[in-house]
Amino acid sequence: SAEIFPSAVKGTGAAISAASGKIGATFGSYYFTHLKNEGRISQIFWTVTFTSTLALLLTFVLIPNYNGATLSKAEELADAGKTAEARRMLFSGPQDCDPEDEKPSKEAGVAV
Repeated sequence: SAEIFPSAVKGTGAAISAASGKIGATFGSYYFTHLKNEGRISQIFWTVTFTSTLALLLTFVLIPNYNGATLSKAEELADAGKTAEARRMLFSGPQDCDPEDEKPSKEAGVAV
């Protein structure tokens, strides 16, 4: 899961996210204040609507579709030091469950 990506990659992702948020906040404050002063309130609404819709679409396109079996297999690969294969596993789509994975766990009393 989260350990599939090395700390440097996770740190870089967090830094890019934080920087993007700061740039967006700075740009938005300037741009929206300018639009408000010109009385163009509806354009503020449509700008926010457009950027939110774009973010939603990018999220659906860029986030992998996986299930519990995919995560388990990817985690096994990551634990074995095969991080590139683990990332490929995440983006390969939902995996079929092994019948052995369906057995109840003796320790927790729940299916694994």
